[in-house]
Amino acid sequence: WYQRRVREAVVSTQSTGSSGINAEYGESSVEMRVLLVVLLISTALADWRDITRGVKIKWNLQEEPLQIKTDSVFGSMDKIDIHVYTADGSYIGFFNLHWFYSTVEYFITSCTTAGYDEFDWLPSTQYKVWTFSKTADDFIIHCNGFEVLKYGFAQREDSKCAPIWGGEAVGMIRFQSTDTASDSYLLAVDTCTGLPNDSLKTTTLFPVDYGVVVTVSCTHSGPGYSLLGSEAINVH
Repeated sequence: WYQRRVREAVVSTQSTGSSGINAEYGESSVEMRVLLVVLLISTALADWRDITRGVKIKWNLQEEPLQIKTDSVFGSMDKIDIHVYTADGSYIGFFNLHWFYSTVEYFITSCTTAGYDEFDWLPSTQYKVWTFSKTADDFIIHCNGFEVLKYGFAQREDSKCAPIWGGEAVGMIRFQSTDTASDSYLLAVDTCTGLPNDSLKTTTLFPVDYGVVVTVSCTHSGPGYSLLGSEAINVH
């Protein structure tokens, strides 16, 4: 029920006759083609699903990160409200994000016991894609490709946090009727972990999610070669 799209971003170099970038030394008419095979989902092509609230969905959050789109604004009091269960349907707890007047804050049952906690930083754009994932030790949230929370279970004052959320606990999720922020959801994709050729360099820190624009340049110097086409690759 989800689709994966593999696209090839092709970066070519060709002779320019001036000093600069060189892909193959000593060659005057060499074209280098580097294939960046990115296993990522295009926003336009991906199978985003409408939210069905109040229904349990089989979802191993340890193996299958969950992506959710939102367009909520400060002061709306909207929230993402997701309850989680074991694989056999036993209740574990819930996590939610809440759009207050000037902040977006998160809550994890049996962990953030003092109430909602504020993110240190979030992208400023209204339209956001949230990625929720879990390991045996941490609950991790990405927003628009940036890691904004890595919540360690064992570091919490509440001793129930790690036993409840640790290990391979979550096997089902359910969007609650009180969830007013989630617009659609999608199985999160594999990320691009880096450039496949040492002839290319970038200032981008990998891994990156889909939609991130990666600017590349060649590392070699010598007889003039330059990138053919745009240096910017949008990794849809």
